[in-house]
Amino acid sequence: MLWKTDVTLVMLTLNLSFPLISERYYCFAKEGEVYLVYLAYVSSSTLDLRGTNSSFSVDWFNPEQGGSLLKGKVRNVKGGALVDFGVPPKGKNTDWLILIRKR
Repeated sequence: MLWKTDVTLVMLTLNLSFPLISERYYCFAKEGEVYLVYLAYVSSSTLDLRGTNSSFSVDWFNPEQGGSLLKGKVRNVKGGALVDFGVPPKGKNTDWLILIRKR
């Protein structure tokens, strides 16, 4: 099971490279383990993973179309920095979820 009862909803600061209607985004996270980030109409994004030195896999999901998890150009990232996830694998002008899981 991916989510356990000790997972909390936390506020994470996303540094997005496009104008935002709101400067705040939420994601589900078990910090240092797994993050699920919702992005609306995004061209690229970064996430602050300075609180962990773990390695993570990066998968994308299009909630409008459904289907399987997809890989983008960035397939893995290392914590300890602001991490760039690149662009969605298909269609920048739609909503996306990024699933970031500890490897």
